[in-house]
Amino acid sequence: MGEEAKIRGNEEYSKGNYEEAVEWYTEAIEQSPEKPAYYGNRAAALVMQGKYEEALRDCRAGLAIQPDFIKLLLRAGKCSLVLGDLAESRVFYQQAGRLDPANPSILAEIKVLEGTLENEHMFRQCYKNCRYPQANYFLSQLLQTVTHSLSLQLFKAQLMLDSGQPKSALEYIKSLPQKAMEVVVLKGEALYYGGMAEEAQTVFREALRAEPGCEKAREGLRKLREMERGKEKGNRLFKDKRMKEAIEVYTHTLTLDPKHRLFNSLILSNRAAAYMFDRDFLPALEDCNGSIALNPNYTRAYLRRANVHMELESYEEALQDYNRVKDLDARTPNIDPCIALAKERVNQAGKKDYYKILGVEKSATEEQLKRAYRQMALRCHPDKNADTPEKRSQSEKLFKDVSEAYAVLSDSQKRQRYDTGLGVQGPEFSSASRGVDPTQLFQMFFGRGMNDNPTFPDLHFARRKS
Repeated sequence: MGEEAKIRGNEEYSKGNYEEAVEWYTEAIEQSPEKPAYYGNRAAALVMQGKYEEALRDCRAGLAIQPDFIKLLLRAGKCSLVLGDLAESRVFYQQAGRLDPANPSILAEIKVLEGTLENEHMFRQCYKNCRYPQANYFLSQLLQTVTHSLSLQLFKAQLMLDSGQPKSALEYIKSLPQKAMEVVVLKGEALYYGGMAEEAQTVFREALRAEPGCEKAREGLRKLREMERGKEKGNRLFKDKRMKEAIEVYTHTLTLDPKHRLFNSLILSNRAAAYMFDRDFLPALEDCNGSIALNPNYTRAYLRRANVHMELESYEEALQDYNRVKDLDARTPNIDPCIALAKERVNQAGKKDYYKILGVEKSATEEQLKRAYRQMALRCHPDKNADTPEKRSQSEKLFKDVSEAYAVLSDSQKRQRYDTGLGVQGPEFSSASRGVDPTQLFQMFFGRGMNDNPTFPDLHFARRKS
């Protein structure tokens, strides 16, 4: 009994009609449930349809009847591998290997499994250490053999989120089973990290309606609401001109989810605006830089950084940022006048007021110039202002200007030409022609080891060509 149905199943299988083959094999099993080969045949047809879980069940049923059926062991090992249960796959392959140690098919399958296990180990190590590009490589290798593991597919989407690619993650999630709760929650997270707060809330609520005990959905909804409250509170304080309080609220809001790049970029830009209102431009510059690092296409952050550069008299940098704003959004209000003003300031930048830089009158004596240089050089030396890259950069610029101002005004001939407006932009006013760079001039005044000022560290200011 059952043999005729099996033969009909084989005929359909050979034609590629796998659904019909499954029906005939099912009939064969019903007629002769004690025949393990029938389960193996149906498993093969199910594999051809990508139904690996059903195929694995048939393999187990056949092996329960005949544990030493090598073909079933190999098929079961393959199904377990594809589904991501590598430990179970190893058990099946090892059992087959003990039955026929020299079988080339068994050895080949074991080799594939070992490579897959190595890729899984490397992926988990790289992911654990936040080495996302390497983790993505090993996960891609892993998914070439473990093709039907939902947990690994979710890992791939999660890896995209961790790498700051929420849009790619959202697109990939569309290919996963939409009714699986893990997929629903991950979709909510992708919307959340993609800056689509309302859509994320909707998805999290739907997940909680379907499964009230879903903690991930509940936590996502709570975090989203808390972050929105923090942003709105900071914005209200800003509108009320309570800048210190606004800065405190923005600072706290940044700690709620350090991984949310788009949201934190916005908060950093808002906090920069609060610093700018208080004319605290270096922290504002730092926040603008941080905002752009998190979201390189954030027009408002570039605009604010350009305005900060204008206040700090870094006109070339301001011009670059204004041009970037126009590239991102040519409709930005007043961007053309801003670009024109920045260009004008760049052209005027060579005409420096050396007396103003040193803080002295035009009638200043040589001794007054020396005293002014000493005070300014100590105050603005880059090694004393290295708390942040922004602060050090501004100090380097001022340190050079102070050195240049003293080098010109302390030389009677250069000072006379400067006072009469001659040669101000000529080669005689370049650092190289003066024969001294800012560091050398500083060392002439204070000594290489700074022994007369033990609270100030030794020099590390990088010499640069003008």
